Amino acid sequence: MPMKEKTYYEDYAVRITNMRVEFGHHTIPIHRISCFGTDAKVVTLTLAFLLFLASLASIFFISYYGLLLTSLSFIALAKLYSSYVDLWIKVGNRKFRIAKAGIARSQDIYKILTIMRNAVSDNEEKRSLPNFDITETMKLKEMIQGYEHN
Repeated sequence: MPMKEKTYYEDYAVRITNMRVEFGHHTIPIHRISCFGTDAKVVTLTLAFLLFLASLASIFFISYYGLLLTSLSFIALAKLYSSYVDLWIKVGNRKFRIAKAGIARSQDIYKILTIMRNAVSDNEEKRSLPNFDITETMKLKEMIQGYEHN
């Protein structure tokens, strides 16, 4: 009997079921996923913030170039802030980023990660159950009834 597909999470970009993960133009069966996780860009964001603070101080010493440096470092900081956490899955040697979020929405990524764990464990449980056809089931039932009568 085939497994019924149960949807754990769905939004405009990602759909996670007990059988597959869909994102962008990709559909990956759950049983092919070798690992998954998140990457937070803590060090990169910290360095960008320190560069921004240093560029603020340079405005007083080098007016035009300091202002340009401050603007560029602010743009870099804003870009890193908007894509702070990545959720990825790995299939074989390929690594796919399936979602990203800024600091303000990083809890959503961790929620999706927990949902992904549930989907993978549910798929592993269903796949580990034996799949008997009707004749094997009847033979097992007769064996059990024979043991009960003896």
